[in-house]
Amino acid sequence: MKLVKLTKLDKDDLLDELKKLVKAIEDYESIISNETYRKALLIIKLKDLKNKYGDARRTRLTQLAEPPKADKEIEYVEPEKCVVVLTESGGVKRIPATSFKTQKRNGKGIKTQDDITNAIIRTNTIDHLMVFTNKGKMYRLLVDNIPTGTNSSKAISIKTLIEMENGEEPTLIYSIYRDTDAKFVIFATKRGILKKTPLDEYTGLKKKNGMIAIKLREGDE
Repeated sequence: MKLVKLTKLDKDDLLDELKKLVKAIEDYESIISNETYRKALLIIKLKDLKNKYGDARRTRLTQLAEPPKADKEIEYVEPEKCVVVLTESGGVKRIPATSFKTQKRNGKGIKTQDDITNAIIRTNTIDHLMVFTNKGKMYRLLVDNIPTGTNSSKAISIKTLIEMENGEEPTLIYSIYRDTDAKFVIFATKRGILKKTPLDEYTGLKKKNGMIAIKLREGDE
């Protein structure tokens, strides 16, 4: 076949393709411009898909709730009942429950501010502490990360375990028991502001730099 004939065949193919494209464009534009036709065509297409591929469900949903993820932070922690003591100067120590003793009458008493107890929490090494500060922030601390001490040993500064801001001091600690029934946290500030927040907003915290638990006005704590 001569080259001229081959060229003419290519031209005819291109003209045929052009006619098909022009016709397709006209059809698409008519669909776009006519909302009723567009909806009817969509229903027809969906019914065709249903008739061609639709069948009864072959699987059965047996578990809708997502299983709780394992806490990697406590994976290698040995569970042990203990007592966490927070002092007025911001010191903290963990005492095994078996060796924790309350002071009896005629004891030696308190010597310094480091010995004044601000809070005593009975908890477990696999639980977490919520540490609230005077700046309205909350930090999460694994109990097992607190060094073990005794009744007479000196507490270490909690700031060595938590990265707090300048001028920030711990005011309250609370243990997040794994099987707790508590639902809310209630705040009361120096200037009489009250706030009630669901507990689960704090239990899942992973950030080391803490979170703002309550926004405080200037001069409040």
